[in-house]
Amino acid sequence: MRRWLPPLRSWRATRVQTPRLALGRRCFTSRAVEHVQVSTASAGEITVSLHNTEEHSSTSPLVLWIPPCSFCDGYDPAGLVPPRWLVEFPTVTLNYRWPGLFEDPKSAYSSTPRQWPMPLHDISFGYQWVLQHLAPADLARRDIYVYGSYLGASLAASLALTESHAHEPMAIRGLIAYNGIYNWTTFLPDHPVNKPRDPPKGKKRFLPTLEDEPPPDPQPNNPFHLLRQQSPLLFHDPSNLFDPFASPTLFFRTSGLLVPPDFHSSALDPVPSAFTSAVDALSSGRTLQSSLENENETTRASRKAYLTFPPRKSTLQIPPTLLLYDPPPPSYHTKSRSRLTTKRKRPEPKADSFQAQASGLANSMIRSVEMFELKDRMKWDSTYEDPEVRVEEAERRVNVVEVEKYAEDGRDQGLEVLDLNAEGEGVARGWLRGRCDGEGDERFDVGEGVQRLS
Repeated sequence: MRRWLPPLRSWRATRVQTPRLALGRRCFTSRAVEHVQVSTASAGEITVSLHNTEEHSSTSPLVLWIPPCSFCDGYDPAGLVPPRWLVEFPTVTLNYRWPGLFEDPKSAYSSTPRQWPMPLHDISFGYQWVLQHLAPADLARRDIYVYGSYLGASLAASLALTESHAHEPMAIRGLIAYNGIYNWTTFLPDHPVNKPRDPPKGKKRFLPTLEDEPPPDPQPNNPFHLLRQQSPLLFHDPSNLFDPFASPTLFFRTSGLLVPPDFHSSALDPVPSAFTSAVDALSSGRTLQSSLENENETTRASRKAYLTFPPRKSTLQIPPTLLLYDPPPPSYHTKSRSRLTTKRKRPEPKADSFQAQASGLANSMIRSVEMFELKDRMKWDSTYEDPEVRVEEAERRVNVVEVEKYAEDGRDQGLEVLDLNAEGEGVARGWLRGRCDGEGDERFDVGEGVQRLS
């Protein structure tokens, strides 16, 4: 499970005046920052940047920022600065190498492959450097909080879930993730999200409904669909999507899917399998019928099944979590139709959206806290014998909040701004301040302009 623990080899530090690179409009001001080159064994090195760490005590809570994407070859990651709302906290930037978004596609196939699992290894080495070099003396306690967005959100979630050791003096105590993909297998053709919906049984439709509408063409600047389109660039093989360190929702349950031969084909295509079975049967002397029966058994997708996570004998604990997401564009929900004469409820959000990704991970985390951690706590605390109390406590631990990112005219700002808007910044800052001040898992005020997902 502890795949985040490779040995460290070497590092070197430099102190430079950092140029300002704006992912959005809210960043640190230029200041002296320490940049550390951390070796990743035979895979080169990464840059770990320390912001404000010397202005705080060695026991002050530390924030790890995992950027939203990796940038093109030749770009100096030392020019990347954290979002402005983190300026009051000592912050460490963990850079990583992963093609996509702003990456030149050709660089993904260079002499040094940068697809998965390279970003996992990069974050692993960077995190271990932080533990070894920023821990306070005499085993004093120091809390770590992780923030990531987009590609960085996936990495931040898996890091937090596998390094939140409750009894370690220095470990991850909380997670903030924004617009992450937490289950990449939803992009595969066999996933139910990508299947056409069947009409309700026993009902005839005389008027077209919203469900009858073909899916709208993805907006070219929509980050969710860009990530979907670039999954073959990000991952070397479809099997990588099933890695829970890439798809942290799969720490808690199985995917219920078979691994397809490629990113665009179904794993259940019977034509090549039947042909192969016939050839095998003729060469081995078996009957064709028995070969096809065996083939059907091996290619039948398994049902989704819940897993016990964290493992019962581990010291891991589901960390306090804030999952932020942008809603789909307004046109994604509804499409005006003059022929609709009946009043309809607001349709459910699209399953292929940042909201669905956030709620899927949150529901799995809440279930884990309620069914495993709090049920075990019943042995010495009768308060948790009430199921409603357990659920309420679990929901205090894991929060999901919607932040609006679209212009008033409904136009998607997309990759023009990869950062939180002002309201989202306020939510994230308030949540982080509360935990740094020792307020625990109490529900916080999300403020105006944002919506909590219940």
